[in-house]
Amino acid sequence: MEKAMYPIKTIRITQRDHQGTHADCFATDEAGLDGGISSLFAPFTGVIKKIYTKDANEVWLESIEPVLFADDTKDYMTIMFCHDNDVSDLWVGKIIKQGEVFYQEGTKGYATGNHCHFECAKGKFTGTGWHKDNAGYWSINNGKLVTDCLFVDDSYNIIQTLGLNFKNVKEVEPKRYGSPVERNEYVNQIKINADNVRARTSPSGEIIGYVNSGIYNSLEIVTQDGYDWHRVEDNLWCAMGEWAECLPKKEKPAEEPKTDDTETKINELNATIEILNKQLSEKDEIINNLTSGTAELTNKIIDQDKIIKELKENLANTPKFIFESSKLDFYAIKLAEKEKLYIGN
Repeated sequence: MEKAMYPIKTIRITQRDHQGTHADCFATDEAGLDGGISSLFAPFTGVIKKIYTKDANEVWLESIEPVLFADDTKDYMTIMFCHDNDVSDLWVGKIIKQGEVFYQEGTKGYATGNHCHFECAKGKFTGTGWHKDNAGYWSINNGKLVTDCLFVDDSYNIIQTLGLNFKNVKEVEPKRYGSPVERNEYVNQIKINADNVRARTSPSGEIIGYVNSGIYNSLEIVTQDGYDWHRVEDNLWCAMGEWAECLPKKEKPAEEPKTDDTETKINELNATIEILNKQLSEKDEIINNLTSGTAELTNKIIDQDKIIKELKENLANTPKFIFESSKLDFYAIKLAEKEKLYIGN
């Protein structure tokens, strides 16, 4: 959906709505950069509905589709332009693309200097296109404040607005829909190559924003109004055109039949079990041998302990050598308390 743009890049408003000769209307007098004649471009893609050359060369331009207003209204818009000195290059039914220069400032009609008097209206051209207001001037039908209708962007040179505050178009980010997927050769897919493909809720249905570029699975196709419409997600449709390409699915190659190798696996497992059992038996034998040897060694140690004990006891009971007499004689022995005396051969 087009956003309606202010029709001249240098803004120098010399009279706004509800002031002076605009006392009872939403008109704007735009004088441009200087006192010379500046050109104006189409705020949207529109069609000329009426040209009135008996006064100020008034031209009514109506949008060919609903546009986005600066106050978020979505509707047709009609604008009346006045004071161009020569409109011989225009005709009723002529299509003017958005941004295309088609009108100039001038002094045709009641004007004291080069400027363009223009008025915005909500909706399509109605009736004669205008009516006589309470101030006695002819004003567009269904007039609307210019700042509620037209956007600007960062490229505009704003010199004077007389208190009018215009909304920058960058404040209105278009909504984007869709989550691209990976390429899958075995699924019908489409590839969106542009970033301005319109997203709709149904084939030829309401425009809700734009589809993110990338690859999508084509879930359903409907031919309507000269387009093939692809449903790429739930309630998300887009039209095929030069901005996209079809990626038809390929047939999957036939899979080779799988052989039943269960018996082979069982045999392999049994062989492994047999090897493990053999290894376990060998380890058990080693453990038994070690256990048996340990018991025998323990018994030997016990026997040795008994022999040593007996030897110690015998040694303790063996008389100690104290004195050997050199001849037959009487000898005196002095014993300490509890000292024992052993007599041996």
